[in-house]
Amino acid sequence: MSDTKWLKKDIDVESFYNSIQELIGTRPALDKEFMNIFFSKIQEKVEEYVVQQKQDKCDPYNPTIYVKSHFEPFFWILGLMCLSWLTLDLKKKIIYGDCHNPNHNLVEGHPYCKLGSQFHKGFYDSVFNSIKRLEDFAYEETPNAIEGKATTNLKNLSSDTTSKGQWSHTAIDRDGPPS
Repeated sequence: MSDTKWLKKDIDVESFYNSIQELIGTRPALDKEFMNIFFSKIQEKVEEYVVQQKQDKCDPYNPTIYVKSHFEPFFWILGLMCLSWLTLDLKKKIIYGDCHNPNHNLVEGHPYCKLGSQFHKGFYDSVFNSIKRLEDFAYEETPNAIEGKATTNLKNLSSDTTSKGQWSHTAIDRDGPPS
């Protein structure tokens, strides 16, 4: 499954940025209405970008699937959209030195301020250092896929009195419990 295609197309950072920026306009209001519209945008992007996947080799009647309504694709695109917006927003603020001093001369509609630029650069660096730490953690802690026999044995849990509270009536007995 490692060669499975999970994205329909390459991520377009500008498109993700624009999807959020058009909602924000000039004054963001982080309220329920904004979040509802934003979550709808994310669902649209999941539909646009994420390939719906199904693994039915183990059990064709109970496949393992990722579809647009699952949390994982939603949060993947949510993260990419938010990071796209944040990256481009902070880059612009660093370039233009955005600050709120009304005495600054405006350059292309922005207060060109060295201190404002340095302030936003500090935030940018902190954001991307934390992302780097997350990336390092993900790389260092990447789990290995289960290896072993390809066949599985199904046992009926409804006749197994030790399986109280199971989510399914069927359990898969692979090579035994993990070691």
